[in-house]
Amino acid sequence: MNAQLEAWDAALLAAADERVLWFEADLTCQLALLHHLVLVDASAVVTQEPVPHQREFAALLAGRRRYDRGEARKAWAAVTSPDPRALESLDLSGLPAQMEPALRRLIDELPERGSGLSQTERAVLEEEGSFPRVQAREAVPWITDLFFARVVTELHGAGLFDEPARTECLAGRLDYRACAKDRWVGGVLLQGPSCFRREGSRIVPP
Repeated sequence: MNAQLEAWDAALLAAADERVLWFEADLTCQLALLHHLVLVDASAVVTQEPVPHQREFAALLAGRRRYDRGEARKAWAAVTSPDPRALESLDLSGLPAQMEPALRRLIDELPERGSGLSQTERAVLEEEGSFPRVQAREAVPWITDLFFARVVTELHGAGLFDEPARTECLAGRLDYRACAKDRWVGGVLLQGPSCFRREGSRIVPP
């Protein structure tokens, strides 16, 4: 995987008259776009659909915009910081409009106070492991089938699809982080129950 990522970066760094990056608006794509905007000077086109109709390509290309690498570096530093509170006050006005809602969605992957569930984990439990229903809850769907399968597997391994554990966790009376596997949210490593969490839209330190 690292070798593939390094090969992609090398291709981006090859000499070119102009680089135009085409990405969708979802969280995963916006994180990749942000990485590329830090790496190279480029223009960008962001679409809601993976493959626009051919007749739209010319108009989309004509509307491309070059973004400041300095602004991208500030945002990338916040995303990769071990302290996620930098994301709360981040000024994203100099980046694609789709970047702000995507990075706000990243914050929602921190565990809740009480239940220890991320927004995705809560949706998986509430929708009883239905991939289509979990995707339908997202304003801009982003979760892939492989990532979804990992979340389901880990929740199942912790016994959270069983009762009364499922009901107790969703009600905030059982803390998933007390038995959950370590995982990363941007630059934040979640290890055990003492970690960054969120209360509503506010990030709470350990």
